[in-house]
Amino acid sequence: MNAENAVITQSDKGKTTVIIYMKNYTNKVQSFVTENNINALKKDPTNIYQKSIQKVIKESNLVINKRQTQHLIQKKPSASNLKAQLKLHKTNNPIQPVINNRTAPAYKLTKHLTKIPQQQISLNNQYNTNSSANLANTLKDIPIQDNHKMITFDKIFIR
Repeated sequence: MNAENAVITQSDKGKTTVIIYMKNYTNKVQSFVTENNINALKKDPTNIYQKSIQKVIKESNLVINKRQTQHLIQKKPSASNLKAQLKLHKTNNPIQPVINNRTAPAYKLTKHLTKIPQQQISLNNQYNTNSSANLANTLKDIPIQDNHKMITFDKIFIR
């Protein structure tokens, strides 16, 4: 692979492994960056965010108790890296950006804060599904009239 200057990556659907020349991969990522007006920062803001989050956590004693504080502060925060998965089902195989935020300063705090409303509010999930196969099985027995409409919402970039 190194002699041929190739890289191994994944497609964004279907769990397919893709081998692509590094130059082509880099060009696809650069095209994505350019098309989406993404600019490089002059300075890494991670430490500034970390200090701000630490301050907020310490001041939020109504929502966060003192024992939780140490577990919600990221020990070694770092900026997230962009990885690219190829969209094999699209013309010219553009990329699907994948960003792992587990080392971001707010990751642990965000996970904690999203649990609070979930613990307090009980939602009726009879109209929700997390699997297209389950949805298809449910819909196959429902009579659908010409005047019926179905709306679907897809989670995007939530990992």
